[in-house]
Amino acid sequence: MVNQEKNKTELKGPAKLLLVLSALLLIISFFLTWVKWDNTPVTGAAMASGEFFNISETDFGLANPFPKLAPLMTALWIIPALAMITLVVTFMQKRLGFIPVIAGMLVLGLATMYILFSRTLLDLGINYELAPGIYGSILAGVGLVLLGSKHLAGKIIFLVAAPLITWAGFSFATKQIEGQEYDSTSSQESAYTLSADQLINEFRTNDSLANARYREQIITVNGNISAIDFPTDTTATIKFADSTGSYAIFPFGKDVIAELKTYTASQPVSIKASCSGGVFSEILETEIITFKRSTLIKK
Repeated sequence: MVNQEKNKTELKGPAKLLLVLSALLLIISFFLTWVKWDNTPVTGAAMASGEFFNISETDFGLANPFPKLAPLMTALWIIPALAMITLVVTFMQKRLGFIPVIAGMLVLGLATMYILFSRTLLDLGINYELAPGIYGSILAGVGLVLLGSKHLAGKIIFLVAAPLITWAGFSFATKQIEGQEYDSTSSQESAYTLSADQLINEFRTNDSLANARYREQIITVNGNISAIDFPTDTTATIKFADSTGSYAIFPFGKDVIAELKTYTASQPVSIKASCSGGVFSEILETEIITFKRSTLIKK
């Protein structure tokens, strides 16, 4: 009776081989490039090592929107560790339990986070492309979940659970951040009022000094629109750029989308917003200045 129950929980033949290959693929792909932000490679291990948000802030001006979760991100090293345990346990002919399922769910959730965050960078004008590493990790995650689960219902639930939870959490946090005090921004006095060219020039000349002066300050910026984009039906961005390609970018919410759709490039506009800071991208050789809680100033 015990042997019969054991046989039900152990993989045989091709299934066992596929499990081994899935675990190996996960271990390898975890350390490969998952995404490229304007040709800057980011590996799957970057989130666990802390390099993920280091790159996004240093090269593209987008800091970790969830700083309180930073200590938890180091726990993501458990993903390749669980894949290695899966290999060892499989070769030892022991019962696997939920080890491969947990590894697969975690990597699927992590891949979802990479994609969602990259789309946020796209909203700020940063192009991205998914690299083979993330596809390999997704394939490995699916394999581990399917082979580690015994029942069809369990396979389906475990496959969609982690990406769905990640998407829901990311969406909730993003809406919280986007909705922070938009109304209060319009009612606050600007600490500084200057032209877009003047602002960009100050950051290009000395971004450390400019960050010390402008970061987290309410600023009114006047200029001619260089580009206006609508990444989604409920979001928009206005960009002021200079001749070097350096730019300041302002995000807007759904409450002004209809009005912004009447705007065109080269149109003069005044924007009041909170400055998140600027960084110089060595890759692009441009200064990128980001803002939050943007509001249009009516004239």
